[in-house]
Amino acid sequence: MGNSKNTFFVLEMMDEPVDILNETKKTEHIENDRQNRINEIEDIGKPVYSFVVETGHRNGPEIHTLTDKSLIFIQNQNTRRLVTFLFARPQQLKRYFENLHIKTPNDQTFRNMIRTSFNNFQKGKNEI
Repeated sequence: MGNSKNTFFVLEMMDEPVDILNETKKTEHIENDRQNRINEIEDIGKPVYSFVVETGHRNGPEIHTLTDKSLIFIQNQNTRRLVTFLFARPQQLKRYFENLHIKTPNDQTFRNMIRTSFNNFQKGKNEI
């Protein structure tokens, strides 16, 4: 059983974002299936927020790290292996906060993330 498209529960926001550049353990999925998407990255940016998320995946909860370049890196919470990443869409960025009943940030960094995520969506980057 994989994860259900309808299951997405943000369990908590971590005190500090995960330093994605130092997360070296990766799954075959990101290594083999995401190479074309990886080639689209100009700059992964700086990790800004990390959340523990329950998606119903058989391997357990995930850590989703959002960068200031509107990328979402997903790793297994138990193994810390990097599973995949997404070019965020605006609503995706907002739902982490909304799921925790936290007001979405209104600082310049988050506004830039929303703008970049809108451009990602318009360019169809997650379809790559």
